[in-house]
Amino acid sequence: MNTPLKTLAGPVKRRTQVCTTQLTILKSFCTCAALTFALAQAGLAQTVRDEAPQIDDSRAPFVYEVKAELPSTPEELAGYVSATYRNSTDEFQQHSLLERIKPVIERRIAEAKAASLFMVKIGFMLPKYEFDRQGFRTSLNESSYVNFNNYTYFLRFTNWADLDFIPFEESKARYLEPTLHGNRQATLRIYGILKECREEPINGSDKKVIYLEATKAVLAVGPENRFAGQKIINSNPDATGTPVPSASTASGAPPTSPSDLDGVLSTGNTQNIEDDPRYRSSDDRLNQVYSTLRTRLSPGSRDQLKQLERNFLNQRERLKNDPEAYFAFTEQQIAKLEGMLNGAK
Repeated sequence: MNTPLKTLAGPVKRRTQVCTTQLTILKSFCTCAALTFALAQAGLAQTVRDEAPQIDDSRAPFVYEVKAELPSTPEELAGYVSATYRNSTDEFQQHSLLERIKPVIERRIAEAKAASLFMVKIGFMLPKYEFDRQGFRTSLNESSYVNFNNYTYFLRFTNWADLDFIPFEESKARYLEPTLHGNRQATLRIYGILKECREEPINGSDKKVIYLEATKAVLAVGPENRFAGQKIINSNPDATGTPVPSASTASGAPPTSPSDLDGVLSTGNTQNIEDDPRYRSSDDRLNQVYSTLRTRLSPGSRDQLKQLERNFLNQRERLKNDPEAYFAFTEQQIAKLEGMLNGAK
């Protein structure tokens, strides 16, 4: 009776080993596939950031002065610097404040003169995706304008016709569906070169109008400012800021096989990632949140955190030849650690 059992013990054990090996391979493949999908989304889920000074309520009056046909007086500009000056009814107090405000006015105008590129943010509800044109409509036209400071200052573009549509391939746009399903609030960042500033009638009264020549438009959606396409109007890099994302960071469907994965996670560097201007800032933030979190944890949890960070660094190392995916992956890790830090408080 015992002999058959002993004989069967060998095959059963070997079968268990085969199953274990198969499960390990399957688990490894699934992990790679999941990582690949996450990395493919990382480039598409990149957060859009400002790349030039924004013309807003506080900056518009001083940008206008750079090319104003009729320059404003210090008294006219002081109210945009100091609420106390603006609201005061005491002429002696205003006179005293003006002497302190004048250097600030001069500095703000000088800063505007030094800028070669400006940016304006326009918020709107994103229309449905246009499949025939492969992109999103913005609803901007030649009669559109942006207003600031209680309708005193306005902004228009000399080439509004170039801003009515932002191209974005359908394969890339599909990754936005979860965001668009819950929030279609969009932000269009329009970059441009200052052309002229003049007074002209708008809606029956004279307004101070800033004219920019649009050089690039970048579309973002949802509260996370997820990248949703861009349009380059001027080929001069100095006039457009960051170049168009490469195909590797905004590809369509994610790789689905180990051979495809090898291409995405190539370790061959084509450039030094540490020379990227974003490297120092992102790495400092990562180290800061990691160090702060470590001080809040028990010894056992610190070891787990250390292993988590080691895994992250190993995965990020494989993205060094793809800056956009590299920094998007870093931002994801920072957000993860910040979430852990908030939970540890």
